[in-house]
Amino acid sequence: MDVTELGYGRVLLTVSASRRSSWAARRAPWSPTGGWRVRRQRNNPRVVIPVHDQNPARRTPHVTRLLLALNVVAFLISPLALGGLGDSSVQAVCDVQAFFDRWAAIPRELTTGDPLPLVAGQAALDASGNPGCLLVRPDYEKIPIVSAVTAMFLHGGWAHLLGNMLFLFVFGNNVEDRLGHLRFLLFYLVCGIAATYAFAFTAPT
Repeated sequence: MDVTELGYGRVLLTVSASRRSSWAARRAPWSPTGGWRVRRQRNNPRVVIPVHDQNPARRTPHVTRLLLALNVVAFLISPLALGGLGDSSVQAVCDVQAFFDRWAAIPRELTTGDPLPLVAGQAALDASGNPGCLLVRPDYEKIPIVSAVTAMFLHGGWAHLLGNMLFLFVFGNNVEDRLGHLRFLLFYLVCGIAATYAFAFTAPT
């Protein structure tokens, strides 16, 4: 994205065609006849996908189920739920960017403690006719440290969501069984916050 001055205090965040098409391209490799397809990588000819484990749990994994539900609901109410199904319009990209500006953990915000002064707004055209998102002042108050928690429940697309939830479903119950409900929840949150801040300070821009 490029930033363009429009005059009268307005700024346009230009969205390239490749950026718009990338939202449509972020789809899970599904075919109606073959189901989920295994992606072949250059140096790793096969990708192993866990289906289940053989470690019976003594406790009912209430926290794991709650985390699964929260992650799925958070994704379904986000603009990415529709964007990942092929909506690659400029407004869809702006809606996704605005959603992340509000709820995602942004490294510069975490390292400085100050939220961004301008966030993505409505779709617009610059003087040359290039599409983009207007940068506007946010109409909400964002607390950067809280975004380190909300970001743990955000996903970049259906494949990202389903992959993470599969691993949480398969392995989460065993970790919860070993640690207990409360300690597992604390472990989940502390590790997520620590990883978010570690990434922010290693890549602050």
